[in-house]
Amino acid sequence: MKKNHFHPKSFLAAILLITLSLFIQPVKTSADIVGTNRALPVINVFQDLTWNVLSSNPITLTGYTIERAPSITWNSDNLLFYIILRTTSYATSRRLATINPAPGICTDIGDMGGNFSSLTYSAATRTLCTMGGTGSGLEANSLLP
Repeated sequence: MKKNHFHPKSFLAAILLITLSLFIQPVKTSADIVGTNRALPVINVFQDLTWNVLSSNPITLTGYTIERAPSITWNSDNLLFYIILRTTSYATSRRLATINPAPGICTDIGDMGGNFSSLTYSAATRTLCTMGGTGSGLEANSLLP
C-alpha cells in the first residue's frame, strides 16, 4: 500500500504564504542625508544611496545675512541639526545655530567667538566639537544644555 504524502493544510499554508509575499513591499529604512555648500548659503537634502537632491533651500537666520555655512552636524540625543553660519557682520563672523533642513530656517544659539569651520557631535560625551579654520586643533565646547 502506498503512503499518501499530501497534506492539505501544509499545501494551503504554502499557497497563502506565496500569495502574501507578492503583495508585501520592503520598507525603506535608510535616512536622508543633509549637507551644506561651503560657497553658498544653501542646505541640501539628498536621498540616501542615490545622492539625488530632494531639496535645496536658502539658509535664513533672522537679523543676519548668511554668506555660507561651513559645517553641519546631527545631534543624535536631541534630534537636532547644528550648523556653523558665516555672516556678513564682522563682529559676529561665525554663529552657532540649529536648523530645520526642509525650509532652511535657523534658530540662533550665539556667537562662536572664533573662526571655526567644522563641527561634529560626540554622543559618547554629549559634546559639540569644533575645529578652527587654521587647523589649530579640536576644541570641546559645552554649548549644549
